[in-house]
Amino acid sequence: MVGDPKQAIYRFRGADIATYQLAREAIERRFPGNVLQVASNFRSCGDILRHINECFETPLWGQATGYTA
Repeated sequence: MVGDPKQAIYRFRGADIATYQLAREAIERRFPGNVLQVASNFRSCGDILRHINECFETPLWGQATGYTA
């Protein structure tokens, strides 16, 4: 399974953060240590990411946004 909770902004397309969280938690319970986080960004340059991170400093769901280049 591949998912990105930050894509929940597309709720109008059917994105549902609660469903993503339930699936992720189920996988974490069944297969501990098998959830990997991809922290690389291949779409945006550093200046854009710095600006976005400044605009969204408030953590979402208890986690910092942390977009990286």
